[in-house]
Amino acid sequence: MKFDWKIYLLIASILVFGVFAIFLQKVMVFIMFILLTCSIALFVRFVPVLKYIGVEFITLSTIFIGFIYGPVTGAVYGTALLLAHLLIGDYYMGVFLVWILPEYALLGFLSGAFSSSISSLSLFLIVGMNVLNLILTGFLEGDRLGKHLPYVVGNIVINCAIMILFFDSIIKIIG
Repeated sequence: MKFDWKIYLLIASILVFGVFAIFLQKVMVFIMFILLTCSIALFVRFVPVLKYIGVEFITLSTIFIGFIYGPVTGAVYGTALLLAHLLIGDYYMGVFLVWILPEYALLGFLSGAFSSSISSLSLFLIVGMNVLNLILTGFLEGDRLGKHLPYVVGNIVINCAIMILFFDSIIKIIG
């Protein structure tokens, strides 16, 4: 029997989500974001072309969870859910994990720490994180830069459009 660390990592991520869901007040919002993020990752797994144009929900859900629950929860959520997203979506797992995991922790933390100005800050965080990813990919995994550029452009456009069009409505629903 072959040891498959991805399964154990996925189980650990689900357990972390479960602990948070039990102890946080707005459980339904938390679960909704987890399910939506994982559903999109699963859909992307079966329509792989979407991987290359930046279709994902992990960035926005990390921003919202940080905003709703605070910086520590946002940081843990961003890191744990990113791992689940990458595993479910069957993404490339390589050296980029060294910088992308801390980036998502920082994204969740900053979203919670600066929640008073989150609507304008979120656009800066989305663009800044993607540009930083592109730069680090260029320096540390230069051969992947051509594949990563369309992802970054698409991801910025999709996430910023959703944030601009639906942020206020989502915040009203969350309450």
